[in-house]
Amino acid sequence: MLKKLLLNSLTLLLSTNLLAHEGDKSWATNWQPSKVFIENKGQFPKVNEREIQFAIDHDRTKIYFSANGLTYAFFKSMPQKEEDEHEREREKFKSFSEWQEKEKEERSANVKRDYIHLTWENSNPNAKIVVEEEASEYFSYALAQGEDVVNINYIKAFKKITYKNLYPNIDVEYVFHPTEGIKYSLILHPGADISLVKMKFTDANKVSIANNGDLHIRTEFGDIIDHAPATFYAINHSSVINSKFVKSGGTVSFQLDGYDNTQEVVVDPWTQTPTISNSNGVWEYEKDGAGNVYIIGGDSPMKL
Repeated sequence: MLKKLLLNSLTLLLSTNLLAHEGDKSWATNWQPSKVFIENKGQFPKVNEREIQFAIDHDRTKIYFSANGLTYAFFKSMPQKEEDEHEREREKFKSFSEWQEKEKEERSANVKRDYIHLTWENSNPNAKIVVEEEASEYFSYALAQGEDVVNINYIKAFKKITYKNLYPNIDVEYVFHPTEGIKYSLILHPGADISLVKMKFTDANKVSIANNGDLHIRTEFGDIIDHAPATFYAINHSSVINSKFVKSGGTVSFQLDGYDNTQEVVVDPWTQTPTISNSNGVWEYEKDGAGNVYIIGGDSPMKL
């Protein structure tokens, strides 16, 4: 019953991050999320009327990729009521049902949410998202449909996605930064016009450019930071081109100083999102006949 309730209430993320070495009874792991772009097979609903094609699913932080933009989604569960543990122990209940009601009240929570929508303004509506470097793990989501739970299994994920010809002669590649966050690179093929590239945010008041050139997008949980772009020729990364973000209202574009547009150029920012901690608690575990251990834990969503 507990398993059904867990699956019915929260999305279940399955990956092969849990590794046990044969013959080694002492092993450990953590809840580090997979650095992959997960294909949408129906587990990610529309966001702001956008059809989601891929998503980064990092527990309480999600980044959704649609045909003409991105959505950053942040979630945090806020307890309805906090109570001193000693006070809780002194409580007396007249019946089991009274205790159940109290438990339900304590477990209920408000979910604080914030969404940041980015649109590639006037981009190619027919741009295709091309995938590369398929991940070894697959993903499984259990979705509540009325009283039932439907499982979508064997969902593929990839380590790199590219918007091909998002603007004329311009591709946009997404990969994960080696340390933290994601990198997106604008690939300017010969003849490309960088002035066409415009990132429009839904709330201009949340967007600012810091003195160091970093782009800040304010959220309820802290700033999304797009670090000032590094720009260089594709054939010679040491040949640096001066570049910067330029803001006009809620629209951000790129300015490059004099460069040779007959060559391929890479504009390479780096995005960091605010950190929203996960509980990392373990709620249930089971072992199968082969000795494999299955652990359910974390939250928003829970992980197997």
